[in-house]
Amino acid sequence: FFGQVVSVGNSIFIDRQKKSDIVKYVNIMADRLKHGINIFNFPEGHATNGTEILSFFSSFFNAPLMTGSAILPITIAYEKFDGSSDFDKDKIFWYDGKISLVGHLWNLLKCKRVDVTVTVHEKILPNGHKADSKGRRSISDLCMKRLSGYTNLPISDDHPLIKRNPPLDSSSKPKQEKSSVQ
Repeated sequence: FFGQVVSVGNSIFIDRQKKSDIVKYVNIMADRLKHGINIFNFPEGHATNGTEILSFFSSFFNAPLMTGSAILPITIAYEKFDGSSDFDKDKIFWYDGKISLVGHLWNLLKCKRVDVTVTVHEKILPNGHKADSKGRRSISDLCMKRLSGYTNLPISDDHPLIKRNPPLDSSSKPKQEKSSVQ
């Protein structure tokens, strides 16, 4: 059902498991930009509880770089639910699998009123950024830092979709030999 609803908007569904298809998706986005169709991109690739900004995936920034299209940062802030700014984000937001999508939608639909602030920020022009890995990373970082500044939210070093090697704990660190000089 959800897929049918959003497909009406001609959404591009990205299978994150198929990293080899990223170029295909970027080309689809670039083609739509060339034809004057705006693209909404969620560069974090994952919802959050609104207390931090996740690091951005830079790949999809290649589409505006390829076409010279401006990037228009938009922030969405959920201010109040049923008149209260003191609400349980875990019951309302859908970001980490604690509740199902259906449960999230049900909790959201039970609200009589949701106060949301949508802010359209100053556009970012791709001037001076090349459509290569360095250009993508540079404009991605610029957008991420601007959004952090607009929202006063920190940029997280951790991302639920990026697997990093865990730090060494004290039991797995190499042992240092002690030596003494007499």
